[in-house]
Amino acid sequence: MVELQKWEIDFSAPRAKEGARLLAFGRVSEATAVFQAAVQEAPESPAAHYNLAIVHQAGGKGDLARAGYREALRLDPGFARATLQLKSLEAGADA
Repeated sequence: MVELQKWEIDFSAPRAKEGARLLAFGRVSEATAVFQAAVQEAPESPAAHYNLAIVHQAGGKGDLARAGYREALRLDPGFARATLQLKSLEAGADA
């Protein structure tokens, strides 16, 4: 199981509960598909991009995670959790 607290899913985004449940059980590729669908449903949702970045980071895809956090921040420059996750990733944690 993946420690959800570490990843801080944003439950305001579409499909967040479904994706979080999959991620919690280590089903990263399925969670990725759910969060990708959420981004397609709500492309202007910073939370949807953030959650997709979280699952990419959990799956060891640092470049995709960085891109997702940056998109979330482009949509909402004040998105503190995205800023913190991006800084952590760029510092080498969970890359």
